[in-house]
Amino acid sequence: MPPPPPNKEPVLVPPLENGMTKPPIDKPAMVVVQQPAATPITPVPIETGVNVFEDPRIVKLIDGLVNGKLGDITPTVDFSYKYGYAYPSVDSLLDTSDMETVNILETLAQNGILIKQPFEKFNIDPDGQFQLVPTEHCPRDDSSNLIKGQLIEHFSCGYVGLDKDFKQDSRYVCPKCHKDLRLIGTDYRNIGIHYRCQDDGEIFTTPVIKWRNLRTRKEWNQEELKEMEVYSYRFSPDKKGWLEFQLKPKTQLVDFLRVQGYQVQELAQLTGKSGAIHTVDILAIRDDILTKIILGVGILVAGSGESEVGLEALFRFDSRAYDIGINYKVVIAIPRLGAEGINFANRQMIRAFEAKTMAAVVSDITSIPRSRMSLQSNVDAGYQAETSLAAVSANVKTTISRFLRNRGYEVFEQALIAGKSGIEHVFDIFARRDDRIIVPSMAIGIAGSTGRPVELDEISRFDAAAFDSGIRNKVFIAIPQISVQARQFAKQQKIDIIEQNDLGKLL
Repeated sequence: MPPPPPNKEPVLVPPLENGMTKPPIDKPAMVVVQQPAATPITPVPIETGVNVFEDPRIVKLIDGLVNGKLGDITPTVDFSYKYGYAYPSVDSLLDTSDMETVNILETLAQNGILIKQPFEKFNIDPDGQFQLVPTEHCPRDDSSNLIKGQLIEHFSCGYVGLDKDFKQDSRYVCPKCHKDLRLIGTDYRNIGIHYRCQDDGEIFTTPVIKWRNLRTRKEWNQEELKEMEVYSYRFSPDKKGWLEFQLKPKTQLVDFLRVQGYQVQELAQLTGKSGAIHTVDILAIRDDILTKIILGVGILVAGSGESEVGLEALFRFDSRAYDIGINYKVVIAIPRLGAEGINFANRQMIRAFEAKTMAAVVSDITSIPRSRMSLQSNVDAGYQAETSLAAVSANVKTTISRFLRNRGYEVFEQALIAGKSGIEHVFDIFARRDDRIIVPSMAIGIAGSTGRPVELDEISRFDAAAFDSGIRNKVFIAIPQISVQARQFAKQQKIDIIEQNDLGKLL
């Protein structure tokens, strides 16, 4: 392919329309690029460190809770259960054993999805067995051969004994003096319920209580027993919006990103430059050969009783993203982002969505046929080495533009972009692709000198123009190579450097 004509006029890059933008054909236009404005989004601070949605049983249980199919979860205490209690409504729904169900409920409680409340307490023995019954013993000889009855005192002779000792047919007769006891209060009085040991005759008011295990027949003193507490669980209303997003839209979003060529990890744990370990709700990375797209998605939930996600949660997300080195930031706010948060997101170039908006976007983008989202990695015509500097630069520009178009990018050569300062900058190549969630873009500078490396001032001017234009992904192609000073600066400013000898390998 012959090199494009020299001295082309700069091309203004038009703003993106809704949906995928078709790349320009044949005629390279000189474009001024306008970066799309961020849409407000509400971040949700949920950092469990465990992806509970990896367990299909948990997903099924949460679906039942969110859709109202399952109400409050209360235990049934019954000796017929292996552990003395169970949650039969959950067992039958999930087809899980008693302890599997308890573990799932505890996991959801630890993650704040269920609210755990005390329901009942019962005793278990030191062996962990719960089949216990109380037994009564004599405090003197530990015998359990006891009888219980009303203790009676006969006023006339002073005899004291249990009512069964006095009873003869339908009347009371004193076993000592054999007189009839006719009137209570006149002939006798009731002292109260007492016990008598049949082995040693001891009479007492309170027996020693021990606990016998019905299976092992072992007996235990009260102080040897352990207390088992059983809990009920109810759905946390604060988590409803977050869970509704997690159940379907989040899965669709992850699938969509994978179709777009991203490697996706949920609840990714990364070590930042500061040494701190951060958790990112969704981390998506795509290697576009010339540059790498690192997308971090934060799901931010308003606090209990709050109607919107506050600025503090958004600030924490942005700080984590900066420490990790994420170059594209998206937040999903549940239920919405406050006015201060929206302004902050716009300043920090955070693409923001409310959960309902994101669910609609995800539903829309997942309905796009895969053929529209597929990536082509082949280049129609490979990079060819040229001898003259002008011919090399023209060939590089043509080859890279074709390469990027084949990967789904909209490409503009000699792109004119207005910076925040009001100055208009011209880039050799500006490329963007509409991923609907984000719009990855890159500026590419091409410079060369015959027989000597590209110096620092050339790289510095390119970096300043990209910064003023709000472009995060920067690629500089140095023909034939770059100086040591310029390379150090590029590394510091996160500019991907490609030298002439690298082009053939890359493209």
